[in-house]
Amino acid sequence: MLVCGYNECFQLGIGHRFDKNRPEPTRDEDIVSVCCGEYYTLILKVDGTLYRHGIFYTNRPYESNKSGQVDKDKEIEMICGGRCHVFIKKRNREIYGAGMNNRGQLGLGD
Repeated sequence: MLVCGYNECFQLGIGHRFDKNRPEPTRDEDIVSVCCGEYYTLILKVDGTLYRHGIFYTNRPYESNKSGQVDKDKEIEMICGGRCHVFIKKRNREIYGAGMNNRGQLGLGD
């Protein structure tokens, strides 16, 4: 996978936080899908594992700027998201949403 762009929050997953004006390869392999937000990147691999790079808003600040594997049960089928939210569909058809909901992005009815 090749990446480029703003990288202040390590969202490109290339091991440093310098912006890239030209595409640079990552170490990620066997990728099925990529979902990008303002400061994060989620990567779904062939085996159903999910990885992230950059800042993703959580209720646990110590986890917000970590890179690495997010889901270990290998049951994720699809990912999509926006600026500060994501949706994950598992193989059993369950859908999970996470992130900011200040404008109803997560569809919770509040």
